[in-house]
Amino acid sequence: MATRGTSGSTRVKSVKTTVKNLKNLIQEALIIEAGMKEQHALVDDAVVANIETTPGIDGMSLVRSVMQELTADPEFAIPIDEELVFGILDDLQGEGQIWLDDEEDAWYISGSPQWEEIISMRGQ
Repeated sequence: MATRGTSGSTRVKSVKTTVKNLKNLIQEALIIEAGMKEQHALVDDAVVANIETTPGIDGMSLVRSVMQELTADPEFAIPIDEELVFGILDDLQGEGQIWLDDEEDAWYISGSPQWEEIISMRGQ
């Protein structure tokens, strides 16, 4: 019976260790997720700033500019590539913050004077 008690005690310690490990892993994952969200917000901000600075910028120039700006920042921890920037462009466009003139491959801030001019010229 002493063996059985030792074995049960070992299992309880293992379960406690496993629960503790799981809590630590969850906490680490939440920290990583928060960091990723913060860095995605930086990409969002860089996209918007580039479009505000250069209304009508074409897609590839916009992507290159954002990538160059953010990869110059040594604290930017996530790898940034064209796919990430284009994904964020899609998100911002879906949210209605930015607008793509797909006839001209030109990006604008929704509601900006440049956007309003194009919309009124096209009668949209």
